[in-house]
Amino acid sequence: MGHFLSVVLINVAVELEGRDFAVGQSGLSEVPRGGWNFVWKQKLPGKVNVFAWRLCKVALPTGINVRQRRILQHSLYPRCSWEEETAKHTMVECDFARQTSALTNLLWHTTGTWGDLAESWLRHLHKQLEAWEYRFALVIAWKLWNSRNHVLMENDHQTPFEVVDFCRRFIHSFEAAVLPRLTVGDSMGAIDIGCGFVLS
Repeated sequence: MGHFLSVVLINVAVELEGRDFAVGQSGLSEVPRGGWNFVWKQKLPGKVNVFAWRLCKVALPTGINVRQRRILQHSLYPRCSWEEETAKHTMVECDFARQTSALTNLLWHTTGTWGDLAESWLRHLHKQLEAWEYRFALVIAWKLWNSRNHVLMENDHQTPFEVVDFCRRFIHSFEAAVLPRLTVGDSMGAIDIGCGFVLS
């Protein structure tokens, strides 16, 4: 029995050689090429990283996901009530997301890079943007989801400027708290968000 088990384990190890795996709650899962550093290695509060992970794993309770689980009968996005609520619509397609993105001058809202999954969109942003710009984009995406929740649960409609201003203050507060651990030049610095506003 012991010899047979050893041979099986060696064969499995040879077959899996060169692949990256992570152990999670649901067992062994393959890590995508390039790993998950674009999510987990960002100098941001954990809730933003967890949001990005859930976005990549299609695990946000969007209208379409909730309807597919037969919890709700409709799946309209609560902010505009015109389109089905998907992560893509919430983050890049909705006018509110476009207006918010335009205020940042990052132009991260382009849908051409989304593909089928948010993961491809975030990987593209990670490659195309500077490190501080990417962190800012992640916080904006997280706040877009957060403001969606405010609309849904509290009927609180924030403006795109309020979202961007909150994100600026959020990042600066976080950086101030962890500044001794950040390397020089790693800080967000000043951002020209257009409309004559400079976030510093």
